[in-house]
Amino acid sequence: MKSLYSEAKQHLSNCMPASSTSNANTNDKHELGHEYNYDSTNGDVFSADDECVSGSDGGIGAGDHDHEAMTCRDNTLNCHRRHSQTTTPPTIGLNNNFITNATTYDTLQKPFKYDKLRGRWSTAADFYFACTSHAFGTIVFSELTLFVSSFLGGYGLIPYLLGILLYAIPIFGVQTFLGQFSSSGTITVFRVAPIFKGIGYSILLHNLASLSYYAIIAAVPLVYAANSLHSVIPWMSCNNTWNTVNCSTHDFYDEDEEELFPHATVEFFRSIIRSDDNSPNPLSISWPILCAVIGIWLLTMLVLLKRVTFIGKFLRCLCLLMMTFFFAIFTHLLMYVGFTWEHFLDYLKPYVYTNHHSAIWAGMRAAIIMPMWLLGPGCGSVLQLASHNRFRHDSEKTTYWTAFTFLIMTQMAALCSHIAFDHFEDHVAILHDQIEEQHNMRFIYICYAYLFGSFVSLPNLWSFLFFAMLFFAELSAVVDNSNDDRFNGYI
Repeated sequence: MKSLYSEAKQHLSNCMPASSTSNANTNDKHELGHEYNYDSTNGDVFSADDECVSGSDGGIGAGDHDHEAMTCRDNTLNCHRRHSQTTTPPTIGLNNNFITNATTYDTLQKPFKYDKLRGRWSTAADFYFACTSHAFGTIVFSELTLFVSSFLGGYGLIPYLLGILLYAIPIFGVQTFLGQFSSSGTITVFRVAPIFKGIGYSILLHNLASLSYYAIIAAVPLVYAANSLHSVIPWMSCNNTWNTVNCSTHDFYDEDEEELFPHATVEFFRSIIRSDDNSPNPLSISWPILCAVIGIWLLTMLVLLKRVTFIGKFLRCLCLLMMTFFFAIFTHLLMYVGFTWEHFLDYLKPYVYTNHHSAIWAGMRAAIIMPMWLLGPGCGSVLQLASHNRFRHDSEKTTYWTAFTFLIMTQMAALCSHIAFDHFEDHVAILHDQIEEQHNMRFIYICYAYLFGSFVSLPNLWSFLFFAMLFFAELSAVVDNSNDDRFNGYI
């Protein structure tokens, strides 16, 4: 009978809460009590109304032990019955010292907490403007868009749209969601899966390598924009120190001639880029480019030392100026060349080449690559920009708007490239046959420079607007790629 009494008492003690719980975990108990609906104030999980009366009370004889044991057994059964009806957390009554304030990245035991201290855009539209200016750049006006429209015509829009829908928008959306809902940059976002932590550092190294030369891409349009402010545009004149004896400013040529005198536009480009292979000092420094690069990095550093709200306003102003300049240039260009519906239909027809099948495949490959420009230069820049969004920002809507804007602007740029290419070959030379310059930026800074420099009305203004637009686009790309986790202490 005594053993039965001891067993019942042990069952009752198991139903009672332990009193050795640490006071440091009181708040956690309140949270768990609210979730599991039990009284956490006194630490009681079950009612103690049915406690057994201790055998130490006087007046209890040996014959009453049977009755007392049966009462304790009934109380034990009632205790277990209430235990089965009440959902209790497994940690109540035990040591809760495992509950800490560490993040998921450290212990994987508590839910991820949104970083409310991270800098935020001043308006929701700043993310849209930052991504738009980041994706738009000099590459949009490169020969690649010209190849697509020349080899495929209007059919090039089909693989281009497929590329945007199948991989450009999904990758853009994934980066946006990762950055926004983790409120982390390209390095810290991968701590959620430590095995992929090296990806963040790889992205950092990739961006550093890209920035080492990308500032030069931003410096070239800055130099052209500054030179367009002269009373006489330098690339439309042969009265400069860099011009050769054979310099020419012709606006008409014979297509049957195998060799033409170098045009002033080509010689100016060579003097800026320092790409002349016949130069006695091939390692000479282009001082205008060097000064422009230093100025760009100083401006970038000053911008990054500000808060995210200022950076967002800065990128917003750059994007609005860039888009305003572009639409003004596009409208004036169509009016200047007398663009008609017949011209548009001609551009939709692909050119016929000798090796027609190779040209088609080359155009399709170029059209599939072009949607990658939506992600901008560098790697992970969209993720970094999205990390400054507010938690409830409609990132999906912003993704579609950015992709749609990019689609429209690239098609407008392709039309401008067609006009610039035809205008240059009508007046100066055949670009790929009679121009010896083989630099990969020759199309933009030779064909477009001659196009705007040959305008009858305000050539300086339109040249400045075009190259300033390119500079704003490339400057925003430099700022975006430089804005990563290394500067979290400032922003």
